[in-house]
Amino acid sequence: LWSRTARLVTSAATVCALVLVSGCSRKASAFVAEPEGDVSGSSDDPPVELKAELKPDRRYSFHLETDNTYRSSKWKFGTDSQETHFESDYRLSVTNETSKGHQQLDLEFLALVVQLYYGDDMRLYFDSENRAVPMAGDFADAMRNMLHTHCGVELSSHGTLVRVVGLDQAITTAVSNKKLRKSEPWIRRFFSTPMVRYMVEVNHLPDQSVRVGAKWKQTDTLDNGLEAESEYTFRGWQWRNERKCALIAFEGTITAAKAKTKNSVEDGRFYGRYWFDPDAGVTIDSIVHEEYTWNRGKGPDGEKLPMTETISVRLDDMSTPTKAVAGS
Repeated sequence: LWSRTARLVTSAATVCALVLVSGCSRKASAFVAEPEGDVSGSSDDPPVELKAELKPDRRYSFHLETDNTYRSSKWKFGTDSQETHFESDYRLSVTNETSKGHQQLDLEFLALVVQLYYGDDMRLYFDSENRAVPMAGDFADAMRNMLHTHCGVELSSHGTLVRVVGLDQAITTAVSNKKLRKSEPWIRRFFSTPMVRYMVEVNHLPDQSVRVGAKWKQTDTLDNGLEAESEYTFRGWQWRNERKCALIAFEGTITAAKAKTKNSVEDGRFYGRYWFDPDAGVTIDSIVHEEYTWNRGKGPDGEKLPMTETISVRLDDMSTPTKAVAGS
């Protein structure tokens, strides 16, 4: 599943040496548009219920992948761009259901990849599954400590994230060694509530049964106090990863949440697709794009930071945990 050479690097010279020795290279985008498949169904078909429901007797294995880029003419490292690539294999399982219809989940991080570039200079590199080139350095050790850590997640009856429990403690433990504490800001950047939201939310579904072609509006909470106002459309049925899925497309605008701040957003665009399997009660694939320019300050001291982010979440496996045999 993972094929990138991994090692924490701190200088361009080290990166070049690693490239020559092990074939490491900047990761190509994994979000290349796929050929449009056949979409079936019509508005004359009976309405269907598109309801997410993680089952207590199942374990769900997902793969999240994100690419983030932003640029600035005032970037302190002497370059105008920063690119971040993050991946995680993770497992979700239902631990409890509340009287309000909320689901409480266990989230476990199984595998991790990080690539961070300032311009063409690689600053961070980690791949937990690369055993050919063992990773060294404080950041690598801290990331390694996050493997197989758990946190609790609560989802509302509509699939919206309510709270995350235990993530802060897991990070604190991962960097408890004094020499690892300087890596803590980076670890908290990659393991955050917004990142967990990408991993678990399924609130893009309609509240009632719908026909093909149905549309509905929704407000989505994004990172950095931003919001997206979007229109979602049930386009029809499309086969995805050998499953018959409801194809849901959406497009909207990104704005800054109303607050007293010198920062603002312009040219915000939010769009993408979800493939939802009603039989399994889960979104089996998704791709979400965020594009906007972040305006920091005003006048000659102001700064414009064009930003793009792409998030993909794919279901890799659904399994039934093996029950322990009494007396074994």
